[in-house]
Amino acid sequence: MKQNEMIISNWLKADDVTEAGTPLTVKALTEQEFEKKGGPNEKKWVLSFVESDKKLTLTKTNIKTMFVHYPDTEQWVGKKFLFCAREVQDPS
Repeated sequence: MKQNEMIISNWLKADDVTEAGTPLTVKALTEQEFEKKGGPNEKKWVLSFVESDKKLTLTKTNIKTMFVHYPDTEQWVGKKFLFCAREVQDPS
């Protein structure tokens, strides 16, 4: 059994996609409020998918990449995107 099979999460993680990429169809884009310890709550954009019950919290990098393909978020719903894990450099 792999670690990601033992640790259950409602959120899409790098271990949930293949190295070559996993195609997922966008079901919805919503704004969700998250509790932030020691500070005010934080709003983030979240994608849900047709093929998975897991959701993805969008980062600036995700958002910029998706806008390259479809410049209007209304175009995202029903479209299939290839999600893959990549190491990125910490901006700090």
